[in-house]
Amino acid sequence: NHLSAAKHSRTECLAAILTGIVRQRSTLEAVLKESRLLEVNPGFNHELALVLLYELLFSNKKTLPAGNFRINQVLASREAIEKALRKVEKARGKEAAVDDQAVVHPPRYARINTVLTNTKDVIEQLESLGFHRKSYKKSRGFQEFVERVACLEPHEFMKDLHRKDWLVFSKDAKLSHSHLVADLHLLLQDKASGMAVVALAPTPGSVVIDACAAPGMKTTYIAALMENTGKILAMDHDQERTLSLRDLVQRAGVSGICKVRTADFLTVDPEQSPYCDAEFILVDPSCTGSGMTNRLEPNPRDAAQNLDRLRKLRAIQAMLLKHATKFPKVRRIAYSTCSVHAEENEEVVGEALRFTRGRFQLEKVLPEFENRGFDRYEFGDCCVRMSPETTFTRGFFLAVLVRVQEEVEEAGRKRARKRRAD
Repeated sequence: NHLSAAKHSRTECLAAILTGIVRQRSTLEAVLKESRLLEVNPGFNHELALVLLYELLFSNKKTLPAGNFRINQVLASREAIEKALRKVEKARGKEAAVDDQAVVHPPRYARINTVLTNTKDVIEQLESLGFHRKSYKKSRGFQEFVERVACLEPHEFMKDLHRKDWLVFSKDAKLSHSHLVADLHLLLQDKASGMAVVALAPTPGSVVIDACAAPGMKTTYIAALMENTGKILAMDHDQERTLSLRDLVQRAGVSGICKVRTADFLTVDPEQSPYCDAEFILVDPSCTGSGMTNRLEPNPRDAAQNLDRLRKLRAIQAMLLKHATKFPKVRRIAYSTCSVHAEENEEVVGEALRFTRGRFQLEKVLPEFENRGFDRYEFGDCCVRMSPETTFTRGFFLAVLVRVQEEVEEAGRKRARKRRAD
């Protein structure tokens, strides 16, 4: 048994290393070339060099045990290797393309619907269905988490690193026909989209607008974080999508606090009840979807058409976000897309900030995520960018605008003066 366990452990470690190398291949190749490791050390096997560089630069230990001839050569070049890494990262910037990197497939995430159930019951039911929970030490950080997730078998799952109400499964896990999914005790939702709701941080009992709500995954998560209290005003401009939204809201057990309607958010009067009472607004508009991992590669012949569509989407996105800032009581606005394009992300946020003339500012959202917005924008560090390579999710962008305190106080004084006048 001990021999078998040791063999299994070595297999897991090897799989984790190989997965890590696949994820970092582009960077490793660039560092290998820049450091001239192979030129300085003739006869050094190329693939072995990649493995040792990965262990030195990206593993949890970030070191190598001295003794082996090739390892000693790498350690002797450590300063040059680390200098090469810094140069590569600086040259690429945070928006570096990973077009020569193998496709990384994120795992399957599932959110526990805490309105209908709880984490303990769901885990017990999963185990009764033959699933096995794998453990890991959160203290070892994100790299350990990713390496463990990459080794998950179809019948295994883990708790998420960042959220206790999320579970992580292998991308090959068979969940679709489970009664937990059918009964909406488990909602199959990409973690990145859920983080938009976490960043919005709606409080129990508050009033929230979900401006582009269909199909409703974020809407139902808002309700869960609000402990199914308060009021959610959810809308979508498409009637058929609104029907799907209404159905999900009903089956997820949150229809009591969620009012669904077919409407274009841009036509909603910020001064009209009940919308004028909104304290939190989520704006997750239609976008190019360029962050979706299963998206087909664009055809170069369609470049002009794609650019035109991008410009039109950007214009609508900016109008939606600027409109959200007009609501008199709104305190927090979360803006998100599943796009990788700056035109739909930082550009839209920048336009909205200029529009508010200092009434709103950006909050440094989800600081636990290291991959921030593009650094060519002065506010880039306040935003979050997610991707299969950096966060093990689909491509996603997220920013949160908060009303400055002076503006909150002035809005309160204006409402008080209006009441006295009436």
